[in-house]
Amino acid sequence: LYLYNVFPTLMDDYAASEAARLAKVKSLSYYTESTGINFSIFSRFTGLEELILSAGLTESTWNERNSAGFGMYLNESDVSYIKSLPNLKRFLVYPEATGWQPGDYYYRFAYYLKRLIPEVETNIPGSSAAADEPEEGEEGEEKEAPAVTQEIVRFKDYKILANADPQVKESILKEELKKDAKRCFNKGKKFKTKKGAPKLYGKCLVYHGEPYSNQFGKNKFFDMTSEVLLGDLGIKKIQLPDDINDYRMFIYIYPKHTYYGKYDKGTKGYSTQTMVAVYDMKKKIKYEAKQVKSENPPQSFSYYGTVPDRHYPDCSIKAAKKYIKGLKYKADKEEAQEI
Repeated sequence: LYLYNVFPTLMDDYAASEAARLAKVKSLSYYTESTGINFSIFSRFTGLEELILSAGLTESTWNERNSAGFGMYLNESDVSYIKSLPNLKRFLVYPEATGWQPGDYYYRFAYYLKRLIPEVETNIPGSSAAADEPEEGEEGEEKEAPAVTQEIVRFKDYKILANADPQVKESILKEELKKDAKRCFNKGKKFKTKKGAPKLYGKCLVYHGEPYSNQFGKNKFFDMTSEVLLGDLGIKKIQLPDDINDYRMFIYIYPKHTYYGKYDKGTKGYSTQTMVAVYDMKKKIKYEAKQVKSENPPQSFSYYGTVPDRHYPDCSIKAAKKYIKGLKYKADKEEAQEI
């Protein structure tokens, strides 16, 4: 079935008696000129095995997609409707257009699908290859278009950023790995705590977070300001992830604050202890967090506008890196963990 610019409200026009017929559709192509899609359009096609975001029915629309790439902004809450398609085996993006290049919007969309439907297959942009062209026919006779093949891979096996510009790859991967870091922290709440110096194995996801006001002083996943340390970790011996779920160890750098005293205008001063917590996601253990530096609040500080409620030194990433560098480490060739 081929759909063109269908809005979700139009699907409501189908009576309940027709729902069974919609559910029998196995392959659905959808083409839109819009810059977004509400995926609830597809929620009534519960029998779908293949869903295609089409580049259109004509060569001109294919060329438009090739030149523009993937420019749709897609809301994750809308895309989540795909999860309601239990039989979906294949999700293709612009398979008719063979020269389009992915960009930020596509990369983020693909990563969301990789988490949402990891076993579903998809096509890799730029992987299309034309077969040998048929021999020319009689004069004036039209040649058949060459056959086109595309590389198909499961989302879970898809190296989405493999051909991305290095700067783009690092930027997007850091943002995606922040989501992994939060999952690791939440999973780690149930891990057994182990005493002693941590031992590192294989690839390490290293995350640094600072608290919001409502997280301050609590055992929370800090994410007011946050960063994943990749190339900027600067420790050559330690392998770092190239993809989501592509690591065994999770290393969490965070501040712990202790009340120290009050400034003359009421601001509370806190000392900052830089903490490093190490989680082995394979063995399901977490090591006791290590304090790698402690610093008291300064005698005075400058501010603009309203008097702040609290003031404290920054977390010492330098001290955290030095501690991580000194830990025992062994490269691990095992497959990525399912986080």
